[in-house]
Amino acid sequence: MYFFSGYVNMSLDDAVAATRQVLQRHRLAVLAQLDPGKTLKPRLAANFRPCIILSAYSPELTRGAMQARR
Repeated sequence: MYFFSGYVNMSLDDAVAATRQVLQRHRLAVLAQLDPGKTLKPRLAANFRPCIILSAYSPELTRGAMQARR
């Protein structure tokens, strides 16, 4: 698993859209998009700063891995 994070001078929605475009240019796809603040707020009764987690993968590598012999 790899982890990348950073700070940019744009809205969260714009940053997510830009990140998705870069992932697509590198032939990666988004498997899941998570909003931890939205998910945890009802359970923890706390507010968190805006944050989005994108789970990305390589379709080509995944296909090969899923078809590999056990």
